[in-house]
Amino acid sequence: MKKVAVLLVALVLSVAAQRKCDAESKCPPGLVCRNGNCVRRMDCPQISMPRPDPGCKLVPFIDERDCPKMKVVCDKAK
Repeated sequence: MKKVAVLLVALVLSVAAQRKCDAESKCPPGLVCRNGNCVRRMDCPQISMPRPDPGCKLVPFIDERDCPKMKVVCDKAK
């Protein structure tokens, strides 16, 4: 229950805290500068969290369109 509360607080704070941007500052991947605020790019798909198989892990990466994504990386067979 404590983990859920911490996650909820983190989510609320991340949504409420908008990044400011201007000509010198760049927005993070997946965001674009509009009216001085970094907002989500509509051409980037929502980040999905695929369920990795045992021995695999999720790794974040930035695709060719500068959109954040997750991919499953598995250990090579020994």
